[in-house]
Amino acid sequence: MKKKFLYIAFIFIFFVSCIKIIRQGVKPEIIDKTIPFEYGKYLIADEKIMVKFAIVENFIKKDSDDIIFYLHGINRSELEWIEENGFGAMFYNVIKENPSLDSFTVISISLGGAFVFIEDAPFPYSANLESLFLNNIIPYFKNKYLKTGNVYLIGHSLGGYNSITISFRYPDKIKAIAVISPYVAPISPFSSDFDKKGTELNMPKLQVKILKTLLISAYESESKWFEYNPFMLIEKQDKFPYISISDAKNDLPGFEWSIDNFVKELEKNNIEHAYCKSEGDHRSTCKKIFYNFLEKISND
Repeated sequence: MKKKFLYIAFIFIFFVSCIKIIRQGVKPEIIDKTIPFEYGKYLIADEKIMVKFAIVENFIKKDSDDIIFYLHGINRSELEWIEENGFGAMFYNVIKENPSLDSFTVISISLGGAFVFIEDAPFPYSANLESLFLNNIIPYFKNKYLKTGNVYLIGHSLGGYNSITISFRYPDKIKAIAVISPYVAPISPFSSDFDKKGTELNMPKLQVKILKTLLISAYESESKWFEYNPFMLIEKQDKFPYISISDAKNDLPGFEWSIDNFVKELEKNNIEHAYCKSEGDHRSTCKKIFYNFLEKISND
């Protein structure tokens, strides 16, 4: 009885810790003091979902009327965009080095350490996060900062996956994205091939099991999974956003393989894109990803 009680207590503590991570994410690295930003949060009252954000309004030159949202990866936070030597620092250096490029207000948002923009997102959200992003979050910030132009996305890892799925499903609303080492989900977690490919790519068995469990919990059925799968969306859709994409030579297991295959699909289907490869790891990218993206949206 005592062992059973201790086991249940351990499971409870582990569960509560996981929820805390999902809701809050991890603390950021050192903040880049050269990037002026405003921090804030607002509550989507009906859904009891807190949106935390860090906004960087143009500090280099005249601002565009368009707006960019940055979506972070799993276990990160809205402050990732303004970390020292982070993605934001590279983004602003590209603008400084290329006077012909426009500057944009960037809003880095977080709904927690892990979230996906799908209908019926699972606990701890239990809400239609896709609709909330399109019909609540985007209008909130456009109104708050008086932006009437286009909306673009930059995403990393799981945030890159969110950027791809929502822009591929709604290309009229989001016309261009930049995605850094995105999770592109080439194999269904409902298939035995998911485990086989994990072994083939030398992914740790625990990592494969956790990822598979999380995806099955989020999507509940393979048919729903296919509604959001980037590879399937390429087959279904006839209109796409511009996509600037990167992976890394020392990326996490499976990422380089899956992204390379995704880029081949973009090429095969004549989807406008630009691709570059970083020399670093999962949290690195190349300047070209931002130059190509900024050049495209500056000329829109």
